[in-house]
Amino acid sequence: MKKILLTSVSVAMATFASNATVRPYVSAHIGYTNANLIVTDRVDHNLQGEWLGDKFAFDVSGAFGIKYDLSKSLALRGELEYDYVEGAKNSEMDDPWWWRSHTVLANAYIDVKTMSVFTPYFSIGAGYQFIHHNNFYINDSTLSALAWQIGCGIAYNVTNTLSVDLGYRYLTSTASVKASGHDFKLHFNNSQFRLGVNYAF
Repeated sequence: MKKILLTSVSVAMATFASNATVRPYVSAHIGYTNANLIVTDRVDHNLQGEWLGDKFAFDVSGAFGIKYDLSKSLALRGELEYDYVEGAKNSEMDDPWWWRSHTVLANAYIDVKTMSVFTPYFSIGAGYQFIHHNNFYINDSTLSALAWQIGCGIAYNVTNTLSVDLGYRYLTSTASVKASGHDFKLHFNNSQFRLGVNYAF
């Protein structure tokens, strides 16, 4: 019985794999980031500052990945992405808030194929973020932290190899830094609205 079951599973997996189409692709995205930086004291957990609604922050990224067409209705993608975000908030004080980040992410996507030229997708990813920032509490600091993202969107298939997409994702990281005799925790939260182009080989 076990042999029959194992044989059936093996045949099913082989058939599934033979029907799958594997294609490499490249993508590029630009967008607007609504940034939120929260600074808290790690000792007494008091909120030290909060920067909401960044007036100017842009996002640009590029990625290389592999797409697996598993069936007529479902595809999986895995990619390695580099993302750059830069923002600044105007202030009447002499020392305004500004920041820029470099993030490397390993992302996974689920593409839900439809009978039309539109393809909804969902994403999740994790990686590492390098942040250079300046705020009222911590001046001109560089730090790094683990980061993760989750998002969704919809792609328009221009051709069999070219598509454009409009999406949203939430990218966040948490880091610790010591300044002015205090041990701070920084939460970088980014709501990213992105427009992209994807080319499959």
